[in-house]
Amino acid sequence: MHAALHSRILIEQAKGALAARRALSLYEAFTAMRHHARSHHLLLTTVAQHIADHGDLPQPPPNRPPPPPSEYEHP
Repeated sequence: MHAALHSRILIEQAKGALAARRALSLYEAFTAMRHHARSHHLLLTTVAQHIADHGDLPQPPPNRPPPPPSEYEHP
């Protein structure tokens, strides 16, 4: 239960940071995080941890073409 609570807190913090950085609503920030995680076969908590550490979504691996842009992802 402690791990689930920690994951939830991490996701909420990352969602807020991404929303602030990209001027998105919290819903749009979560949607962008979820889309990125699914497109790159990553756990949502992995994406959230990267945002917490670096302030933005992780870059796609260099050997894979990036996915098409989402309507919620801003440059």
